[in-house]
Amino acid sequence: MVQEEGDKELAPGFETKYGEYLRIDFLIFGQSMGLSEKLIRKLLMDLTKETQLIESTYRNSFMPKEAIKATLQCYQQRLNRMQVLDT
Repeated sequence: MVQEEGDKELAPGFETKYGEYLRIDFLIFGQSMGLSEKLIRKLLMDLTKETQLIESTYRNSFMPKEAIKATLQCYQQRLNRMQVLDT
């Protein structure tokens, strides 16, 4: 990503060694929508509770095996990034 929507600066996560959205970015985004930090943290934690369902859905899908593997690797990487708070 070169530029955020509306010509705004990139989210803080993009300026880190990860170069992608991190937990802090979702906290900032949620707060900008008027959500409380407590609610945002709860919603982010709820995402991790669905891991087994998401993974089994892909594993039982009709996607090619290589596509399933690539999708689950991407999902796991993004899930891990959601745990990174420090930029």
